[in-house]
Amino acid sequence: MILTGGLSLSQDGKNLSEILSLKSDNNIPLFKSIEDAIENLEFDILVDFTKPEIAKHNIHTALKKAKSHCRNFRTK
Repeated sequence: MILTGGLSLSQDGKNLSEILSLKSDNNIPLFKSIEDAIENLEFDILVDFTKPEIAKHNIHTALKKAKSHCRNFRTK
């Protein structure tokens, strides 16, 4: 799996690779909302580690925007 982006209210517009000092040329943009991420990224799988009600919103939003491969993984 290749990480293509992420969500962060406080880090919107930043590059996760730079924040984590990753030795990679890959830009991993951060967005404030799932709507912004969907508009700006190509991805096949949505992995959500948030609260169930937030994950439900994110998955429904992705499905409405024609992201057909959405999976929700929860930790116990």
